[in-house]
Amino acid sequence: MDEMNTPTPTEKLKRSSGHGAPDRQLFFTFGERIIVLCGYLFVGASVLSFGMMGFVKFRSARDSVITYASWLDLVSREMPIITFLIIGVVTALLGQRLLTTAQMPYTRTIPKDDLPLVEDAVKQGKPEPIDQYVRIRSLSGWAGNFTKLGITGLPLTTVFLTLIFLPYLCYQSRQPTVFLT
Repeated sequence: MDEMNTPTPTEKLKRSSGHGAPDRQLFFTFGERIIVLCGYLFVGASVLSFGMMGFVKFRSARDSVITYASWLDLVSREMPIITFLIIGVVTALLGQRLLTTAQMPYTRTIPKDDLPLVEDAVKQGKPEPIDQYVRIRSLSGWAGNFTKLGITGLPLTTVFLTLIFLPYLCYQSRQPTVFLT
């Protein structure tokens, strides 16, 4: 009797909202719910860690100005801040990855907005535009975003090295004879 009420795959596809997951758009299995819950807990731990970092810095700001004798002195005095920063970044990345993973089954291969871009190439059987589309869609993360902008390899490295050495240059221009000794 239950089998008569079960919709066929074609009926499920007709009822689909176009986001790739018929009838399951907002419904998660138990395992997916656990993954989402863990993702939110990691993001919450990250927010808490950054909040604690701000609290510790605010509390220590009441003290007098501290001068550091060396890098070791700087690291040893700022260890709680560094620890909260590392915990915050790691838990935020883990939470973001878990929340993204929970939504993976619901993504479409070709979104409706991009279908006109690829439709003619598919109909004509041209592999090159399809390959280019797949390569661009598969780029993710910060390196993928820069690749979409056309900045790859050596230019990207040059930009990042410039940003890394710029604070050193600014620091050196203020105190030309001493560098954190």
